[in-house]
Amino acid sequence: MQFVIWFQKRKDDAVEFSVGIVKEAIALMDQKRKNPDLFGKIMKEQELAGLIHRLAPSAKHGKGVKREESAKLLRKALTEVFDIRQDLMKADVEQMTSDLANLRTLIQKRQENRQAIIERRFKDLTEDADYLKW
Repeated sequence: MQFVIWFQKRKDDAVEFSVGIVKEAIALMDQKRKNPDLFGKIMKEQELAGLIHRLAPSAKHGKGVKREESAKLLRKALTEVFDIRQDLMKADVEQMTSDLANLRTLIQKRQENRQAIIERRFKDLTEDADYLKW
């Protein structure tokens, strides 16, 4: 109910927020399709983030055994999240390296075909060949 009230008061913000959620969901579905292992790590990171959020107050303000147990679990969750984030960063670097190699290949091929590309574009701009269009 509170969300509805907030939504009515701040419609533009709510729409922007909703669009962001939808974009994130689409990106996650795409990631799940492309790389299920990486998707699993992303989901695990989000699960652990929720656990960390719940454990932090009792690790900070708890008393005695409860505080010690919460601190132990918090440290374990933080360690797992760190390792997952490292893996995700490594995957990003691998993807960027692959993208860069593909871009370098494309640049080289375009350079090799420079004159043909220029000539094709010249013809597109100057010839009256509507009858040849698909």
